[in-house]
Amino acid sequence: MPLGLSRVDVEVWRLQARLGRNEGSVLTTMEIMRDGLGGGWKLRSAIADAA
Repeated sequence: MPLGLSRVDVEVWRLQARLGRNEGSVLTTMEIMRDGLGGGWKLRSAIADAA
């Protein structure tokens, strides 16, 4: 593909978090994606695992 016509590379991170320090809270898996134009991040998806 010619240079500059398409955005092929995308930076994506997968994170897992719980609410505060409560070990009994649901573990949530999130994917965030870097905005190549503005440099910020946006949430791509979030899934709360059933405990």
